[in-house]
Amino acid sequence: MKSHLLHISVANEIEPVVRGLGQFLKDKACGGNLQIPLFLEKDRSRQTQICKVDLLVLGSDGAKVIVEIEESGFSPTKICGKFLTSALAKHFIHDSIPEPVELGDRVMFVQVLDQSKFPKIGTQKIEQSKRIEGIIQNIVLHGWSSIKKYNLFLVDGHKDTVKLKAVAEAVSQFLA
Repeated sequence: MKSHLLHISVANEIEPVVRGLGQFLKDKACGGNLQIPLFLEKDRSRQTQICKVDLLVLGSDGAKVIVEIEESGFSPTKICGKFLTSALAKHFIHDSIPEPVELGDRVMFVQVLDQSKFPKIGTQKIEQSKRIEGIIQNIVLHGWSSIKKYNLFLVDGHKDTVKLKAVAEAVSQFLA
């Protein structure tokens, strides 16, 4: 299996801050043992499954935090697509939980990109990422989705402890 060091590092930073605040679910790339599918409806089917996410925090009133981690492939289409598919989702459904879990009224969506993998010469990816983050934050303000908070974090690989701690702190503040 391919090693996903950034996925594991992000999960390891976030897990302690959500302890006691909700159930923390990790996909296999993040060191967990399950897939985390989101669905358009309460009905579990291939027609209603819209995406799978890397990390999910479940609270007493539904899903609270969705995390997507990108170690490669930084096209705007991929960044926006991961946000949009999660924004369209209404439920998390899994065999380990007896009933479908609705996305809460107030969900945070976090994207973490490994900027150390950006092209080194002439790249505009950092500026492009900041602009995309601002536009998505504007979309979130309109309130058409359960997602009420969006953050995009650029980290310099899995050993960037300062920026990884910032990711965990943002999740902690949102859940407080």
